[in-house]
Amino acid sequence: MAVLLLVGLSACSWLPIPYTIDLRAQLGSNATGSASHEIEAGEAGDLDFRHPDGDGECIDFSEVDIPVTVESARLHFNTTVEYDGPRLTGTVAAQLYLSRDPERLWLPSNRVGPRVTVNLNHADTRLAGTAVLNREQIEGLNQQYLCWGLQIDGNNVTATESGEATIEYSVEELKLATRVSVI
Repeated sequence: MAVLLLVGLSACSWLPIPYTIDLRAQLGSNATGSASHEIEAGEAGDLDFRHPDGDGECIDFSEVDIPVTVESARLHFNTTVEYDGPRLTGTVAAQLYLSRDPERLWLPSNRVGPRVTVNLNHADTRLAGTAVLNREQIEGLNQQYLCWGLQIDGNNVTATESGEATIEYSVEELKLATRVSVI
């Protein structure tokens, strides 16, 4: 019996185990927010900016003792985006990026999931889906240092009148579903 228990425990060290992390809880007050901008009637032009603050943001969680190795990971997200302001036409697209190296964050290989396109003539939109993390992003999880950023761009964005445009967001769900092995 002891031999079977020993064999079973040693097997756990190399069998991938499913484990889900609730990232929304880690966002705290940043799970909801808003941004406002004065716009003028007519052609607003093309949008092209990166959030947060143009360079992305890096998270260092090396002080946390994590006795596992991430083998694979999927990011599940569900976010509501609401718009209030002058009527807009055109489309805006957003792309999430993750990397273990801040200098490589905006490379195409670090895109997470599909590029999400939003039609601006709707007041609110739900962005939801699942994205598989690549090997470099998983290495960032294992090294406990990961950078993220959001690229937002739009073409032929037009406002029908001048006024303040406000975008509010609420992250309803943000979970990282992983398969890990015990170190």
